[in-house]
Amino acid sequence: MSKVKSYIDTKQKALHRQRRYETAHKKKTRIRNAKQGVYYYWGYYHEDERRTCRYEEVEIPEEIYTYEKIDWDWYKQTGEKVYVAEKTVCPAHTGKRETDVKIIPVSIVKRINKNAKDLKKEAARRIRRQKINEDSAAINGSLYKKDYEMQWALI
Repeated sequence: MSKVKSYIDTKQKALHRQRRYETAHKKKTRIRNAKQGVYYYWGYYHEDERRTCRYEEVEIPEEIYTYEKIDWDWYKQTGEKVYVAEKTVCPAHTGKRETDVKIIPVSIVKRINKNAKDLKKEAARRIRRQKINEDSAAINGSLYKKDYEMQWALI
């Protein structure tokens, strides 16, 4: 927060006013940058609407579903793909159904998680599960997490 150079009322009120102005200005700047695509991998994004809905419980009757499945025994013998229709029974149960859906216009700036633990875990998992040869990054033990670029692992 920048310092207040001159003030009319008390210094505390001037600091409060300055902080509120800077917060609003920073929010507008981040919205503008998010819309222009300044933030590539980390940064902020703008949420301009929120969706809220109410649910009600509905009784769903028993249903029979049919789907096609490959006959693997026939495929192993002849090499041809033959699809066989299979039926499954879904018993009667209770489910949820949306009744009242509202879309509320808002203006929220949210920060993209800088830690991105989920993305790091996904990148590490993809590296671990790739085929291992002499050039593989997974051979180096846990060092592949530091060496590997996360952007390229997730593409």
